[in-house]
Amino acid sequence: MSDYLESGALAEREPLSVTEVIPLAERRRKTAVYIAIAAASCIAIWGVQYSSDQLADCWWYAWPIALICGIVALKERYTGTKTVLTERGTAVQAQQQRETEHRHAEFFNRRWIRYPAAVLIVWFAVEIWTQKPGAWWLALLALLYAAWFAREVAGVAIVLGGIYLLFQGIAALPVSVAIVIGALIIASALRK
Repeated sequence: MSDYLESGALAEREPLSVTEVIPLAERRRKTAVYIAIAAASCIAIWGVQYSSDQLADCWWYAWPIALICGIVALKERYTGTKTVLTERGTAVQAQQQRETEHRHAEFFNRRWIRYPAAVLIVWFAVEIWTQKPGAWWLALLALLYAAWFAREVAGVAIVLGGIYLLFQGIAALPVSVAIVIGALIIASALRK
């Protein structure tokens, strides 16, 4: 993000961010917090090791935490400035964030991305179903997620499945009931 923004025909420059000085008292407070975290961690680790008679062999286990906290404490102590966005900078950053989210949504909404992802999710669901039959609920959730990814295909499959079940239901009816239903359909068509 650039530090200045061209504003239309006026070509007026307005800064997007400003640099502020961090007060010494605030830097000291943050440094003290990290030093306290390091000391408390070392004391807790050494206390557990002492109670289980492992302090002589494993005393150095506390040093990685102390080292990391020490490095962060030094960084906080010697960082004297911070960059703060102005109102215009906040607006520009929000606009850029919206554009990025829109581009990502457009990319992931393409069929050549969603359909292979749905196939992979169905494969994952089948693997879960075959490897861990007790986790059927996870396989069901994966299938629902895959159906959402490939919503057009899932919609067509649901319609075709409904038509198939309708014909299977009609085929399972006794012949006399099917004849009566057919006669009612023909009679209602002739009345019109």
